[in-house]
Amino acid sequence: MNIFQRMFYRTPNRYAARLKLNVDAHKVIVSGYQNFELTSNEVKPLDKYLTNKFAQIRKLARYLKNRSVLDLGANAGFFSFFACLSQASKVTAVDIDRKYLSVIRQISKKFDFDIKILKSNIDSLNEPHDVVFCLDLVHWIFSCTEGFGSLDRIIEKLGQLTNYMLIIDWVSPDDEAIKFFKHLDFNKQLIREEYNIDNFEKALSRHFIRHAKLKNIRPTRVLYTVFKTTYDINLNIPFSPLYPRDTIIKSGLLAKHDDKEYWCCVYDLGDKIVKQTSPGMAEREHRHLCKLDSDYFPRSITLYSRDNYSVIELEKIHGETLSEDHFGSDLIIECLRALKELKDHNITHRDIRIDNIIVRNRKPVILDFGWAVEGHSNEMIRGLGKEGRPKDGSYCDIYSMGKVFKQLNNNPRLDHLIELMTKEKNRETNIDILIKLFAEEFHKPMPDGEENEKGTFRQPSDDKQFLKTGPNRKGKPLWRPVYSLWVRCKAWWARVN
Repeated sequence: MNIFQRMFYRTPNRYAARLKLNVDAHKVIVSGYQNFELTSNEVKPLDKYLTNKFAQIRKLARYLKNRSVLDLGANAGFFSFFACLSQASKVTAVDIDRKYLSVIRQISKKFDFDIKILKSNIDSLNEPHDVVFCLDLVHWIFSCTEGFGSLDRIIEKLGQLTNYMLIIDWVSPDDEAIKFFKHLDFNKQLIREEYNIDNFEKALSRHFIRHAKLKNIRPTRVLYTVFKTTYDINLNIPFSPLYPRDTIIKSGLLAKHDDKEYWCCVYDLGDKIVKQTSPGMAEREHRHLCKLDSDYFPRSITLYSRDNYSVIELEKIHGETLSEDHFGSDLIIECLRALKELKDHNITHRDIRIDNIIVRNRKPVILDFGWAVEGHSNEMIRGLGKEGRPKDGSYCDIYSMGKVFKQLNNNPRLDHLIELMTKEKNRETNIDILIKLFAEEFHKPMPDGEENEKGTFRQPSDDKQFLKTGPNRKGKPLWRPVYSLWVRCKAWWARVN
């Protein structure tokens, strides 16, 4: 047994149901580890496990069209065939079982599917694809059929093979298959880290930009979508792209309204950002941005339109997406000042959220005015604003910014003010009053032992703001900074002793 366990396992389907292929004139039925029915225009799962998994993955079909797809551990090819039917530009099926690869080849020939078939280990692959399927596989290649020995090395390799999206599932050590076959007991001398979900998710974060957890396939199996880009890129836009694919940073269907779809494709050309939109959206953005002349908003450079789309060229904002690292007194006040400028120009943005705020030179820049309107609008647009809207479905920028603050805030002292912003009855709250309330809250001396949102007794930036001289100091008592210093010293002395 010890000799056997120093070797890599080469027959992973040994304990699976026997592989069978039934072929007739218009369809094939495959039985084995994967059980499904296939015709020239549809693939249908025939067992509960594959049905549950496919219910989640079929929603991702839009990401496969016009993209190259790599199906690792393809088995009988269910997801390879799904990729073909989803109009993938190229499909590659990889497995180490010749018998299953032969079935894929036979079915591909019958239905004229163009699938490249490879008998290979994952570690031997080098050609990246846009979309990679890695399903029911992580527990095998950890140390059983291959010798990665760590989840970090597995995800690193998958990252090298993925251009855009990885579809992968986590198989828990408590899974029945692992308990029966003991995959994790093979080649223990190669194992460098523990096989657990924490290490799995840390590796996803380390080698990809973002990931999302989908529904559980089983209690011990969880499906993930993992991306190499900050934003979704849907290539199925209803107009011809203006620039090469590698310049696209965001694209897709934004919303539906009155039976009309609104699409947008965003390009990064290095020195500027170009947005290609459904008719009307670029014109709307240009009109509102031309009214706004401050560092809180990007400049509009050019606007033009064609038969089925419009184009706006914008100033490229060099900064970082808003996050907890930026959240503090200065940024809160600046965000509220940006809202005040919108209100002064009678503009409602209608889509304020974290993704639409970039921090440049410690100031927020609000992006994406394609949905902005003059005054207020109760017009309901499906998909717009999402959870940043009041419960009645209307639009309110103060409410939406309050939701942003709520996501980022970890200082309980600010909760009551953020709650004020997100109360539906207070949507017309005076922004000047909000600014004053937040400023006063930040400048209050802290009670003994209370820490602020950064884990210190007061941020240096707060003290500098507080100690300013000149007109901004009017009405503020001079004892406050001294008292603040005394509280800090008292707390330090208590910790030391």
